[in-house]
Amino acid sequence: MDARINVFRIDDPSLIGKNVSSEIRNAIEHCKISIPILSENFASSHWCLDELAQIVECKKTKGQEMLPIFYKVKPSDVKDLLNSFGGNMRQQKKLFKRSKYKQWKQVLKEVGSSKGWESGKIANGHEGVLVKQIVKKVLRLLMNPQTHDRPITIH
Repeated sequence: MDARINVFRIDDPSLIGKNVSSEIRNAIEHCKISIPILSENFASSHWCLDELAQIVECKKTKGQEMLPIFYKVKPSDVKDLLNSFGGNMRQQKKLFKRSKYKQWKQVLKEVGSSKGWESGKIANGHEGVLVKQIVKKVLRLLMNPQTHDRPITIH
């Protein structure tokens, strides 16, 4: 099986000289499975918040799969903007229009309420076990004839 998996990190040297925003938006638009990784500092990036909003929109309008990973944060931190995750999000409130902040807040509430993996609860935080669980889930989805011809995007 030839799975096309795109991983996007803002510090990826292969993105130098490219319009990163359009590359990522295009990848999200055309994938079947997105795996957003929400970490403590996720909400400090408006790029990440915009990408997550697009992932949630594609999930709703196109039926794309979203498999969130809560990496060293609790889903309740994301959903209810608690602890340092919430503090990072509140910094965005000072920088962006109220409507944009409200949109991101709603998206985070939806994602925080979604079924996903909480890294700290998988084998006492053993990341190798977490990765194996994710791979199994993705392979199951890829075995479905409706999903195997579309790429996976990891943010």
